[in-house]
Amino acid sequence: MKDLYLVGDVNEELVIKTLEFFTEHGTSGAPVKIFISSLGGHFYDGLAIYDILRSLDRDVHMVAVGLVASASFLIYLAGDKRYASEHAIFMNHKGDVSGVSGSDHELLAEAKIMIHSEDIANKIIAERTNYKTK
Repeated sequence: MKDLYLVGDVNEELVIKTLEFFTEHGTSGAPVKIFISSLGGHFYDGLAIYDILRSLDRDVHMVAVGLVASASFLIYLAGDKRYASEHAIFMNHKGDVSGVSGSDHELLAEAKIMIHSEDIANKIIAERTNYKTK
């Protein structure tokens, strides 16, 4: 079983690291164990990693260590089997709209994006945990 370590911010670099790992080790075969510890980061980069992991023809075993929050929580849910260390902590939250400014049309567009993003996250949580969010 190969190990992958997803530690730190969820961003483009973590997407590239994930893609490079599976380019090198293949998308099928023996299970892969992924250790994850992250405060979170960019929502859409988290979705990219989630989609990569769900598309594999191999089992994904996720191991939470430390804090698994925000976008990294969604990545964690991609695991076919999910484990948590004794002191792992999970945190999920609604999107943040602080710092958004612009015309009324721009604000409305941002609000629609936030609602769509929340719907995506809620769907993943519901599908992967059997917990109904709304």
